[in-house]
Amino acid sequence: MNLLRTDKEVALNDLLVASRETVDHCQDAVEYLNDDHITPVLRMIMQERQGFIQRIEQAIRALGDLPSVPDPDRETGEMLLHHVTAALSSDTTTQILEQRIKAERHVLELVQACHAAGLDDAHGQLLVEMEQQIHSTIERLDALEA
Repeated sequence: MNLLRTDKEVALNDLLVASRETVDHCQDAVEYLNDDHITPVLRMIMQERQGFIQRIEQAIRALGDLPSVPDPDRETGEMLLHHVTAALSSDTTTQILEQRIKAERHVLELVQACHAAGLDDAHGQLLVEMEQQIHSTIERLDALEA
């Protein structure tokens, strides 16, 4: 492992951390909402994302780097803020779903940053599949919101 990460390593690690955070935040939303209509969809999204997390970790190791993990203190603070925002909202479920959609759009931006960093050659299929999964996730979350 090098002391300095390449643009490709940074891009993949950013994508990995954000992906892990989406799983953690979806799990938190499942526990917070405890909604039989929404829970199965969120669990499916978490399961799909876990598959990508494993593949991203492998890609990072193939580049000679070690996978990063989210900052637990920052993540706890974000979840607390999400809870407060949702509690103050007139529609808690809609607020939580909007937070998840916003997070998915952020992950999509990070996938695009991976393309920009030149990861298309070795990891193009992973990125394309992940983009498709993110778009599908946003559609499913939008449908729950309606």
